[in-house]
Parts: sequence; C-alpha cells; structure tokens
Amino acid sequence: MPDDPAIATCEYFVSNLPSEALIRETAYYLWQRKGCPEGQTQANWDEAFLSLCQSTGRIRRR
Repeated sequence: MPDDPAIATCEYFVSNLPSEALIRETAYYLWQRKGCPEGQTQANWDEAFLSLCQSTGRIRRR
C-alpha cells in the first residue's frame, strides 16, 4: 500500500498537473498558431495550462 497512515507518509504521488515543459511546448505552439504576436507570453501560458488541465480532467470544460 503506497499510503501509510501510521507514519503519515506516501511512498509515491502522481500529479495530474501538466509539467512545466509540456505547458511551455503547448504555449509555444499556441503562439505560433496565432502568428507569433509579441506581448502574449502570459496569455499563451495561461491558455496552454487551462487546455492541458481540461484534457486530463483536472478541471471541467465550460
């Protein structure tokens, strides 16, 4: 059993959050698809994060 309540530890943890590398790659492709506009770094990052979280079921699509 990975979780040991007696010592309050967990042997392993699997996160369903997207990795920074995956967010970065997705944001880059979004930026390219939009024609490489300047000043949209945070917006592309946020859109990539949201899209990836929705694809894993971490958050629901609206």
